[in-house]
Amino acid sequence: MSPSTQKSRRSPRGASGPRRLLALEVGGSQSLAVLLSRNQGVVKWQKAALLPAFDQASGSGQLWDAVKEAGLRAEYASLVSVEDQSILRVVNFPGQVAPRERLSQQVRQTLGVDDSYALAFQVMGKRCQEESGEYSVLCSALPLERSGQLRDWVLSNGSKPASLVCGGVAVANLVQAIPGFLQDGAGTGILHVGEKCSDLLLFHGRELAVARQFRFGKRLLVEALMNSMKLERETAEQFLRSGSFDMSYEAGPVLEPWLHQVEISLDFIDRRYGRTIEQLYLFGEGGQSRTLELILGSAVGRRIVAWNPLAQLAGLSPPAGLHEDPRRFVRPLSEGLRVMGAGSSCHAV
Repeated sequence: MSPSTQKSRRSPRGASGPRRLLALEVGGSQSLAVLLSRNQGVVKWQKAALLPAFDQASGSGQLWDAVKEAGLRAEYASLVSVEDQSILRVVNFPGQVAPRERLSQQVRQTLGVDDSYALAFQVMGKRCQEESGEYSVLCSALPLERSGQLRDWVLSNGSKPASLVCGGVAVANLVQAIPGFLQDGAGTGILHVGEKCSDLLLFHGRELAVARQFRFGKRLLVEALMNSMKLERETAEQFLRSGSFDMSYEAGPVLEPWLHQVEISLDFIDRRYGRTIEQLYLFGEGGQSRTLELILGSAVGRRIVAWNPLAQLAGLSPPAGLHEDPRRFVRPLSEGLRVMGAGSSCHAV
């Protein structure tokens, strides 16, 4: 399909990102690939495809072969890692912003990670608090071995690494890129439930106040239903999507610890800012589950909104002829838009 038939998104004046970019989400049972191009300030979503998983043992030659076969190869590549070993958090420090080297040490100590983790962070906001002041930092960490392996894989296949972020950072960038989505004085909650992990982002006004990654995803929930109800995987997934049955008892052992942590985070916003987040926007693979939507709403006492972020990325639509659900590609698409200069650069770690 000719690119001229696809809707596009204009990048800000002066944008200097790559002209052609492969954005790839890796870490799940499949890799999600998006190809973007930029011409005269206009970014177009050219192609998207589901590809084989990134296989650490084989060096993932099969994945790169699939990239080439799908016509997705580009000079530059951005990666979104959805590894369950990654860490995501917002931390607050008193006083003035420290020099970068010192701040790096403070962040590493706060996260409790040593030099075996690659660290990325971005100062997000400063607040006057009595005399000392306070500033917040969005932090992410990924095992150094894994991040190095991903970059080496890109380089060894003839592309240049443009960025590497964890899934939660890609979600934060996505939210910031949607015009008018965050409102001053309002609380906003975002919950992405993926295959193996879930990311919770809570905003106070335009400020990201809480960012957490949990080792809970759709896979755990499906397996819990398979084991407790003696179901085949496909049947368990159908039950999970439909919401036709109350499965809170069967899924309780894996759901309860996660639901408790989500509730704690929401209560923290209530106490710290005196403002209740009344609704939680749910998306990702788990966001298509009516069962999870009902259980989550009952547990946290908030309205759960099944969210389609693509509908709010103004001026951009999926490529014509895409057979997969376009919502699956939101995170690599968001990172690709940021790197191409058509998305928010806030919270880019």
